[in-house]
Amino acid sequence: MEFNEKLIGLRRSKGLSQEQLSERVHVSRQAISKWETGDRTLLYAKHATNEVPWSGEPVATQDSGPPGGARMLFLLIVKASTFSEAGEFPSPALQEAMSAYNRDLIAAGVRVMAQGLHPSADGLRLSYPADGGPPLATEGPFADPENLVAGFFLLDVASREEAVAWAMRLPDPMGRGEGRAELRQVFE
Repeated sequence: MEFNEKLIGLRRSKGLSQEQLSERVHVSRQAISKWETGDRTLLYAKHATNEVPWSGEPVATQDSGPPGGARMLFLLIVKASTFSEAGEFPSPALQEAMSAYNRDLIAAGVRVMAQGLHPSADGLRLSYPADGGPPLATEGPFADPENLVAGFFLLDVASREEAVAWAMRLPDPMGRGEGRAELRQVFE
């Protein structure tokens, strides 16, 4: 809860609107509004400013339940490609399309978090042996880019249908006809 209070304190001390704070730390305006009005729902953030320390972990507050009925979390997983694994950035046109998509998610109050990942060459894979011993760590890169994750969106929606509708609006994440995404509901 300390991080959430620092976020709201930053907003007030800098005179930021909910939209400005949302853009600085990648928290939806809906989540900020809920926090400020006493609704202790989940609040996730990406540290995007040196003014608010963050451990890198999602910050959860006590959930008092969303107004208007149950909500569902879905993870929209962007699969890797040979291009993303090579560390290539999307074209400026695709970057703008993805920015517009993110703005729409934020404006609708459904985006909890969204991030792209470094190529697997910077990653580490842990394998757990059957005998219960310590895991085996293997440095990347890993083969089969189509089985790797390049990024994700965490969506807070009212229904599976709403999650599917948002997923269908996702621009081709690779922009070269290689894009693949997967939508999965989060256990709560």
